[in-house]
Amino acid sequence: MLRQGMTSSLEAEVWYFPDEGDEAQAHYLEGPINQKATTLKSKYFFRPAKLSGNQAWKVIIPEPCLWSMQSPALYALNGEEPRIGLRDLRTRGESFYQEDRRWVVRAASSTSRNQEDRLASGLIPIHRQVDLPHVEACHRLGQPLILWPTANRPINLDQLSRYAAVSLVVLPWDTSPEVTAQAHSHLLLGADVGPGVSVPTWAKFVVVSEALIRGGWQPDRRLPVVVTRQYENDEMSGQEMRAQCDVFQASLDRGAEFAGLWLVCEYF
Repeated sequence: MLRQGMTSSLEAEVWYFPDEGDEAQAHYLEGPINQKATTLKSKYFFRPAKLSGNQAWKVIIPEPCLWSMQSPALYALNGEEPRIGLRDLRTRGESFYQEDRRWVVRAASSTSRNQEDRLASGLIPIHRQVDLPHVEACHRLGQPLILWPTANRPINLDQLSRYAAVSLVVLPWDTSPEVTAQAHSHLLLGADVGPGVSVPTWAKFVVVSEALIRGGWQPDRRLPVVVTRQYENDEMSGQEMRAQCDVFQASLDRGAEFAGLWLVCEYF
């Protein structure tokens, strides 16, 4: 299994956890591999290292090609599979930061049918269904998405952490620590929070309704806050949705300070 470690535009760590009997010292990462561009590939050989007291293998990639919509760069184990994409996405204070630039996440409910239209309009698609073949395709094509799985459905955060396309994951506020502990450190988990609910310790951001914000809700600690608004017309184009997102932001008191503005369908 490949796992992203500390990552910046200067260098990136990638960890490898081999199967029993696997001769890891012969393994390497090759890349970047990019479906949208021709790249000059290099090989980076793994070296033995320790992670949390356990034997593992690590490679450091200087000045890595980071995964993005414009350039979905991947690094392949031994030039084949699996392939990992590296992202520098984190939270700082009350905001998201992507490659050290503040990122206000504008997003809208989506299906595979209208996803590309959403992306072309500057909106990140939000999906309720966790469709791994679709996630894998987005990983290779440079199509970021937000996963907000239906409550009470099993979710494998260890598996989802391996795809650079998965930008954010939203979970119910009462999700068990056993589930959230599966997520790799670079995957940002958010809590869907309602009235009278404390922000769970595992949450790196929170998602709340417009009504809750207008009612004076405040988080009990400092972290990014995403606000959602429901809409009825699922036939709006991506450009119309983006315009509605901007109207939404302008309607909120200090709307520019929120980390995200998401439009969700009533049936969502």
